[in-house]
Amino acid sequence: MRLKWVGRSLAVVAISGGIVAGGVSAAHAAISEPTASSASFLVSAVPKTVTLDAKTGAVLAVSEGLPMTTMITRRSYCEPTDACYRASRVPYADHGFYGSAGTSTGTWPNRGSAYTGNYTATFCWVGACGPRLGPNTAVGFNEPEVTGTSVRIH
Repeated sequence: MRLKWVGRSLAVVAISGGIVAGGVSAAHAAISEPTASSASFLVSAVPKTVTLDAKTGAVLAVSEGLPMTTMITRRSYCEPTDACYRASRVPYADHGFYGSAGTSTGTWPNRGSAYTGNYTATFCWVGACGPRLGPNTAVGFNEPEVTGTSVRIH
């Protein structure tokens, strides 16, 4: 088998005929002998997502770019530059979000306000999501508390 470029993704191609799998989804056949160009791409610094077979370690699929949901980091306090979901009362902690683009999900009860910090961010809570908001935006709610469900840094 070998890798073949299909648009911006690599596909697994069986030597005896046709595409086995392609795009960004995982294939069900391993890449046993990558070509020189595909092997070079695998070790390059180009951002890429690789799906591996959990049992054998074989490469199942490769796509250019990184997934959006893994770049954001959360901590149980807020730095002034963080996107921040603020607690409305003790003993609940503020939650700070920082890093590059991505979405962090969870259940954060008793949120009384939010702040975008240095980021363009979207805050969601049980029942709704707010709009995409630019940096240095303070957010209040028309109710004393919401239960936060996600924060996205754009």
